[in-house]
Amino acid sequence: MTGVQTCALPIFIEGQNPIPNPGFENWTSHTGLSPYDTPDNWATLNNFTGLLGQTTAKKVTPGNSGNWAIRLQGINVPIVGTVPGILSSGTISTTTFNATGGFPVNFKPLLFKGYYKYDLSAGSDTAIVTVLETKWNTTTSSRDTVGLGLQTFTANQTAWTSFTTIIFPLSSGTPDTIAFVVLSGSFTSTNPGALYLDDFSFYPNSSGINEINNITNHFAIYPNPASENLTIKYDNFETNKVNLIVSDVTGRTINSISINQQTTSLNTFDYANGMYFYRLADKDNQNLVNGKFLIINK
Repeated sequence: MTGVQTCALPIFIEGQNPIPNPGFENWTSHTGLSPYDTPDNWATLNNFTGLLGQTTAKKVTPGNSGNWAIRLQGINVPIVGTVPGILSSGTISTTTFNATGGFPVNFKPLLFKGYYKYDLSAGSDTAIVTVLETKWNTTTSSRDTVGLGLQTFTANQTAWTSFTTIIFPLSSGTPDTIAFVVLSGSFTSTNPGALYLDDFSFYPNSSGINEINNITNHFAIYPNPASENLTIKYDNFETNKVNLIVSDVTGRTINSISINQQTTSLNTFDYANGMYFYRLADKDNQNLVNGKFLIINK
């Protein structure tokens, strides 16, 4: 569908990372016959398996940055069998192993990013990271899923490597909760791999929304989808100097242009087919508007 995408949208102001303990720097030690650690603000099965002298989540160093990172690896529990490494931003049932809950947000991120290593020296295995955006529906008294991201790891990776997960919008609603569920291995894994994770973040990485109508009422970008050119219309260029920064799905900046006239053309002829993200930033690099566009028909 083509046409004008007017940005009568909320404006995202950059803030602190809303993900609790995103670099796994903070842990709580549990003493007893079998001491173990648990990452603060994250749920694992350590409170269940730690009592048996085994843990599926371990505090490891060095991380990608900082002092610590987390390692998730399945273990064999007598009678139960193989228990995968599970990490959740909410809670995990020790009877069904289902993960529920999350942390509150008031904006809609486009990408989930982080760093990982994957040790498959014991044999083949698979790890999965799921990002779920939900919003409470007062009419149905239930949660609606408004966004979903999925990242799968299947190859051995010995060095810290960045990953980027697209969070696909399933509706136009803004989530009030985001949940992470990480599964390292499965209940049928015979050679559980070890997944290392660190430095989680969102793009845009904003923890607040501020409506600033004098920006949104004067900005538009079209057509969307586009082929060879995008038009950026910004009526307020004389009083508020801004730049348009374009990134690909990996979060890599591929273009940055100054908006110094009412209508600016962006040549997208050399862009590959796919999704791209843009942000409108002021002279202090403060985010004003975030969005996305598609390039097709090449």
